[in-house]
Amino acid sequence: MEGVPGVKTVHDLHVWTLTSGVHALSAHAVLQEGAAHGAVLSALRTRVTGGFPISHVTVQLEDRCCGEHSHA
Repeated sequence: MEGVPGVKTVHDLHVWTLTSGVHALSAHAVLQEGAAHGAVLSALRTRVTGGFPISHVTVQLEDRCCGEHSHA
């Protein structure tokens, strides 16, 4: 997933089986500055479902990683 153009890092990645033969993935993807959210999300879904038997994908797109938030 980190190889998808526009993705800086991926964290909180979870993969599990919902029922026999039905797999799900959830993750947070930190985007590179200027990345097109829609295009990156589409590419991430294609990467996951095209390379693995995962039918349900949830990705939260973020501008900063959890440790990079400013506390003002």
